Amino acid sequence: MWLPRLPTDRLCRAQPAWRAEPLATVSAQRGGLRIIAVTPAAAVLGIVPGLTLADARALFPGLKVAAAAPAEEAKLVAALADWCGRYSPWTAADGDEGIWIEITGAAHLHGGEAALLADLRRRLGKLGFASRAAIADTPGAAWAAARFHPDAAVIAPPGGTIAALSALPVQALRLAPLLPEALARVGLDTIGALLAVPRAPLAARFGAGVVARIEQFLGTLGESISPRPPAPDWRARLAFAEPLGRSDDILAACARLIKRLCTRLARDQRGARRLELVLYLVDGQTRRAAIGTSRPVREPRHLHQLFREPLLALELGFGVEVMVLAARETEPLAAEPLALPGVRAEGAELAATLGLLLDRLANRLGEANVRRFAAR
Repeated sequence: MWLPRLPTDRLCRAQPAWRAEPLATVSAQRGGLRIIAVTPAAAVLGIVPGLTLADARALFPGLKVAAAAPAEEAKLVAALADWCGRYSPWTAADGDEGIWIEITGAAHLHGGEAALLADLRRRLGKLGFASRAAIADTPGAAWAAARFHPDAAVIAPPGGTIAALSALPVQALRLAPLLPEALARVGLDTIGALLAVPRAPLAARFGAGVVARIEQFLGTLGESISPRPPAPDWRARLAFAEPLGRSDDILAACARLIKRLCTRLARDQRGARRLELVLYLVDGQTRRAAIGTSRPVREPRHLHQLFREPLLALELGFGVEVMVLAARETEPLAAEPLALPGVRAEGAELAATLGLLLDRLANRLGEANVRRFAAR
């Protein structure tokens, strides 16, 4: 996903009246102030990113200008990457204007790839962000299509990356500066033309980086992208037809998620040590509640009780659209033996009771404040 007008969209969200005005953000580059992003009203006047401020003012003297704020924009991208967790547990920020989302195994939860893409862009539009997005077999191909394809939403069919994207310019391969210009001088101005050239001569003349980007585009060379936070192995998700705003409804939904997750943990003979519940709000914000346990646990009632206090303390705004429960830390936990009729396992019962007490105290007071047993 690419947010081509993120800097100006950020400002317009704070000042909605600016959305209809010619507005640009600028930054000092190459010895002068250059345009970084513009509103649609400025784009209609011929003002585009990369133009000097002097040239932009020559086109429209009344252009409203604001300084770029890379740190604020990076924070916003990180927050939006977290918000995209509603679609997949695997998301990562891509620079200051893009987001990676690994949707393998998640698209069917949203009605398929096309429905997921449409829902993603529709919700971003409601939040005030212009977006372009693409789905492809590889990160490199998705990046290229999102930024350079004529359509704002693109799905390259499985195995059809070359056919769907070969007409894109070589700039779509994330090449080093000046390389696209050098390739164009010898007639290699599209991805299709570049793919037709043997790799060895390409590397000899233009460097190994060109070949590496081609192989990443095709998927023959992997690239390391770290999700934020690391994707959990055990996860349960609930989406609601209407936003939930009542605390009782949130607690009931939490209980359903815990039951689902515990069923999966039991199947894999695991117990939870740390759980995180993420609530995705209508206004694009997220709320989080996390709990920890002193021992591996998969008892739904106990885990639900631990979540009660942190959930009731959350501010839910205009309501919750999606809830996702993830087991961030787990440990092996074998099946528990059934008690024999008429026989009391007092030691096991005492240990279990003390474990529940420790968990409640640690989550309420903080783990560092619950240290040891002492006689009283």
